[in-house]
Amino acid sequence: MNTKPGSTGLLALLAMLVAALPFAASAQTISSGAPAVANVPVDNPLALVALLVAVALAGWWSLRHSHGVRRVVSLLLVAAVAGLAGQGSGLMAQVVSAFTHPAGETLPITVSPITAGGFTGFQPADFSNSSGAALRIAAIAPPNLAQCFATNPANTLLPPGPPTPSPHPACGVGAMLANGATCRVDVEAICRSLYASGATLTALSPSSGTASGGAGVTLTGTGFTGATSVTFDGMPATSVNVVNATTITAVTPAHAAGTVNVVVITPGGAAQLAGGYTYLTAAVLTSSSPSSGTELGGTAVTLTGTGLTGATSVTFGGVPANSVTVVNATTITAVTPAHAVGVVDVVVTTPAGAASLVNGYTYLTAVVPSTLTAIGPNSGTASGGVGVTLTGTGLTGATSVTFDGVPATSVNVINSSTITAVTPAHAVGVVDVVVNTPAGAAQLTNGYTYLATAVGQSSGGGVIAVINGGLNNLIAATADNNTGIGWGGFGTAVGPGAQSDTDGASNTAAVGATLGAGVYAAQLCSTYQVDSQGNTPCQPGNICYSDWFLPARNQLAALYTNRVEVGGFTNALYWSSTEGSASPTTDAWINDFSIGNPVTLPKTQNLQMRCVRAFTP
Repeated sequence: MNTKPGSTGLLALLAMLVAALPFAASAQTISSGAPAVANVPVDNPLALVALLVAVALAGWWSLRHSHGVRRVVSLLLVAAVAGLAGQGSGLMAQVVSAFTHPAGETLPITVSPITAGGFTGFQPADFSNSSGAALRIAAIAPPNLAQCFATNPANTLLPPGPPTPSPHPACGVGAMLANGATCRVDVEAICRSLYASGATLTALSPSSGTASGGAGVTLTGTGFTGATSVTFDGMPATSVNVVNATTITAVTPAHAAGTVNVVVITPGGAAQLAGGYTYLTAAVLTSSSPSSGTELGGTAVTLTGTGLTGATSVTFGGVPANSVTVVNATTITAVTPAHAVGVVDVVVTTPAGAASLVNGYTYLTAVVPSTLTAIGPNSGTASGGVGVTLTGTGLTGATSVTFDGVPATSVNVINSSTITAVTPAHAVGVVDVVVNTPAGAAQLTNGYTYLATAVGQSSGGGVIAVINGGLNNLIAATADNNTGIGWGGFGTAVGPGAQSDTDGASNTAAVGATLGAGVYAAQLCSTYQVDSQGNTPCQPGNICYSDWFLPARNQLAALYTNRVEVGGFTNALYWSSTEGSASPTTDAWINDFSIGNPVTLPKTQNLQMRCVRAFTP
């Protein structure tokens, strides 16, 4: 193996140059003081380049000029130099980084919150250079909002105290850090600047709710786009929905009673509403006094409990109470509503939720005295038969109505305040009217006056028209039953059964039997009906008067005589039920009410008519 003179000396000289390089300066070690972690990457490009060039030249020269044993020895020397350089761990790491991470290694700053006596801030991150030479800071990776508040909710960060002067200069990208020197990263300033974001939170609606949570709320502010969470005193809300840049909806978490801060976390930072939401103590209802009352309601009650402030409603069996007054946090007064008989729950609704008193109130059957306040009309014929309407209260279930002890007929309980009836006959005079109900008797003293029976008085579904005794005691319909109708049966003689001058009832029956169905005067009276309250046709519960007939010739003449008192007649021709005996097939008797003259006319004439019925004065 051939070697060149002086090769060993040259190799030795190269080894000395490499050894003389400032390896200590290239060993880039920066340690951090507790509790931060070293994470400021540094580099020394001159040292790194010099080392690489020296090792490469030494290896090239050895391979080119050495032979045999000398070559082996030379390579061992180069390896030794590289090994010595490798003893600087920082430098070795930088050599590796030069090939794997040319831009440098960047490590995040560890966040160390200060929580003694509350969440007061963040520890600074101090970095010390103990490499033996000045180093350049390549990059700093500050923490983000999530890292700053990973262990403590942002809304629990207390206001900053007085600033404390830093014993170390700030770490700056590109700055040189002298050997043995320390620089500081102000983690406090970084995290607080993230929390003081461009987002704002201005209002919550509602601003209070039950401590059990579960209340839907709407948050209003600005810069909400991309919000990631909403917290109530650090407790995450659920169902967070970012509606738009100014609105978020969420559901409150459970929390102890009290006022809490509300925080919205956004990509641009946190927005806080201090004291923005109040958790209320759940309301409790313990008693109602009195605990029972009438089914009609109207009972004043006092409700006792806790947490009743702000109550919005009180219900008894689901029915809202009246005159609700919140006296204080433990007392409410109210007036019970009407309700069916039975035991019911009492519920008070408050901002903190509903408080129930199960089976807290009992509705009892009302025993209310009945009253009778009026009767209309308040006078009528001594013959009775007058339809009257009685007015009062508590009349439900009435069993009878009496006039001076004489029972009325056709008693009909319309509702709790109205009854209809028909007066009985009674001697002339003023009498008491009494209604008997399950709650007792209701009396209207001197409530009705019986008048001497006279033409023109209402009775029996019409108006008393004739009081001449016998067949001439008549009640007439209150108005003409028809203003243009034929007698009927022209060309047919009904015969003697329809030719009575005094008995209209028998005439009407005979005419109907002979002529049968059809539209004619006698038939119209036979089918006419009216009840005690003036309804046509008759209504259930009232007396129905259906025994009407067409008056005979003399009865019609009596109606003419009393036409003014009876009322409703006109100066027209009115049919009687009496068939003309001289020309029974064609004629029947009429009365000209303009002069009171009875004559016969053809049955085909369309004349007026008025039905009557018999009565006993």
